[in-house]
Amino acid sequence: MGEEIFYTAVARAAESYQKLAALSRRFGSWREAYEGLPREERGDIGAAEAEIKESGARVIMADDPEYPALLRQIPDPPFGIFVLGTLPKSEHTVAVVGTRRATAEGIRAAQEMGGGLARAGMVVVSGLALGIDAAAHAGCLAEKGETVAVLAGGVGRIYPRENEWLAREIIETGGAIVSEYPPMAESFPSRFLERNRITSGLAEAVVIVEAPQRSGALSTASHAAEQNRDVFVVPGPVRSMQYAGSFALIRDGARLVRSVEDVLEDMGITKEEQRGVEEKFNPEQTKIMKALRERGEAADVDKIAELTKLDPQTVASEMAELVLEGAVEESGGQYAAA
Repeated sequence: MGEEIFYTAVARAAESYQKLAALSRRFGSWREAYEGLPREERGDIGAAEAEIKESGARVIMADDPEYPALLRQIPDPPFGIFVLGTLPKSEHTVAVVGTRRATAEGIRAAQEMGGGLARAGMVVVSGLALGIDAAAHAGCLAEKGETVAVLAGGVGRIYPRENEWLAREIIETGGAIVSEYPPMAESFPSRFLERNRITSGLAEAVVIVEAPQRSGALSTASHAAEQNRDVFVVPGPVRSMQYAGSFALIRDGARLVRSVEDVLEDMGITKEEQRGVEEKFNPEQTKIMKALRERGEAADVDKIAELTKLDPQTVASEMAELVLEGAVEESGGQYAAA
């Protein structure tokens, strides 16, 4: 029986990183920890095995080559992580986080950030929460990018339930759902704060989008600073309380960014390292380009209008500009992405 099973059994009973850390210092292995604890404190080994099997999760211990290298570098890395899906192999990762109670402007900014990072070949990390987190994941997926969601509970008990569909899509498109807690662990309030160090730990940099004064995203930013990660902030209206925490971070030294290009430039990611960050299209042009790529073949204005839900006059006008910019090729009234 492997160490991961004994670790899972002990983790089911310990309930916090601090308790696991104390046990790690006390015992030489997780098997010794399991066998050394009183029966009522060590969890059930059979239940641990069943939990892993039924959830479909893989347990990746800290000494496993598959354990994320960036995560191993933080001051208090998880002793093991539970994973559904596939951990992306890209060396470039950025976390995008913010408030659950996001405005429409914040949602749009998070989607654009997630999508732009995906187009550049970056892995997007976030927390699957409602609001900014979900928008960042969705923006990344819309561009067929890879994204990782870090949970404050077990991967077999997706929280929030409203985002179960998003978790499924992340896994189906080559991303991963990750947690340091056993698969059926509940999402206690304290675990969200513990989780935040993993969100930042999996990334080279953290982008904060719309954070009020008491936003959990500020905890992620604090962990990022302690982990020597870059912290970027997307600004909003100066007088809006929705951005009070964001401006506090900027005042304390976080860097203000207005676009994906700003993030990549400040990270030192060269054009050669990117998968190809596209020119900044307006919202209508973005819809048109997405529709043409997904279709995979040329289409006329009426078909593009049908696919994008834009009126034909708008499509024709935007298409003319896209052709001039070289983003779209036209032949006999048919348009295709260049």
